[in-house]
Amino acid sequence: MNCLQKALVPLLKNCNNTCEILKQTAFASHPTCYIDAGVCDLSALDWVNILNIIGVNGLTESGLMPALQTMDGCIPNIILNIQNVIENVPFFQKLKFVITLYYFQLF
Repeated sequence: MNCLQKALVPLLKNCNNTCEILKQTAFASHPTCYIDAGVCDLSALDWVNILNIIGVNGLTESGLMPALQTMDGCIPNIILNIQNVIENVPFFQKLKFVITLYYFQLF
């Protein structure tokens, strides 16, 4: 059973919990689970791809705060990873890395 699932097990034992409580608990568990799983150590290209998939508008209201909390724990490492590779990527790919670096520097 993974971290996100384990966070919900205690709530599922109580039949009085509402869907909203489950949703709040699920989203609240994301930052710790992601950071503990090594999301901060992803490569620069992984972060470019994640932002491509999610997009700036891809975060829902309930997902925004956990995403920001996760990024807060990772931003220095993400920026360093991107800066370390940005000079060595081909020119046609550099723009993706520059945009991703700029995005993370906003926080």
